[in-house]
Amino acid sequence: MTLQALLYTSDPELLSVFHQALGALGVETLEMDDPLRFLDLVANEHFDLLVVDHDGTDHSLNVLATARERSANRDSVLMLATAERDSARFLERGANLVLYKPLTREALDRHLRSAHLLMQDERRRYNRHSVDIPVAVRTPDGRQVVGTGFSLSEGGIALQFPERLNTRDLLRLEFVLPQEKEPVQLTGKLAWVNTDLHTGIRFVQLTQETREQLRVWLERHAAPPTA
Repeated sequence: MTLQALLYTSDPELLSVFHQALGALGVETLEMDDPLRFLDLVANEHFDLLVVDHDGTDHSLNVLATARERSANRDSVLMLATAERDSARFLERGANLVLYKPLTREALDRHLRSAHLLMQDERRRYNRHSVDIPVAVRTPDGRQVVGTGFSLSEGGIALQFPERLNTRDLLRLEFVLPQEKEPVQLTGKLAWVNTDLHTGIRFVQLTQETREQLRVWLERHAAPPTA
């Protein structure tokens, strides 16, 4: 299963180095320069790696600390990129690894070798499943558009969508889980969209029955741990 990383930065040089290094490892990357969107995503979607670019302000340190506290990613690998030589302070705020800027590809590769093992161990514990299912999404204006879901967890679904969504309103979703007969009907909110129109929708206002339905199916179909 593909590992996924979420980056909080607006630095094009840092993004370039991370894209190259993570791409070589087969890790999918998504970047955000809006702290509220970043933290909203961290709260509701699981990522194997989180990267926070520290700009020297308390604000970015608060983003780091809050990202660590969010339950969906409490055990994820969390990296901080900074120009300040004060690793102890950053480790206390929740970082697993501190990277010093300017960051070179060679330095990042060294850090990622150890981080990659941690990411794989954590992924084996996290119950996410690859799927290939049609997902009907009813938009706020009443239209129904069908996308293809490819990654499902208890907290949300990632899908290939035929158009770019841009709404903060509730979306209504319906899909049938593989080997099941009854459709799952729930509501969600847009979490992210990338340039390939891969779209993340986090589930909200789940009934206990629907949450249990997802949990049981995911546990039943989760890949067994590998040695």
